[in-house]
Amino acid sequence: PPPDAYKPFLPNAKQTLVQVRAPDGVHFTTIGYDMVMDAFYPAIMDSLKQRGRDVAAECEQMGAK
Repeated sequence: PPPDAYKPFLPNAKQTLVQVRAPDGVHFTTIGYDMVMDAFYPAIMDSLKQRGRDVAAECEQMGAK
């Protein structure tokens, strides 16, 4: 199959196959959403910081952990 083919299971950090897509074929499982965030969150935060936003500092100022 092509590398961008639909795959409901992907390897996790321990190389164990885990279900990342919900049975509806559209949504992710909780593990799938976690993997998406692990991949994108650092880039989102870096992009915001480059634009003058320090979200982590702003959250701390508001009392968020």
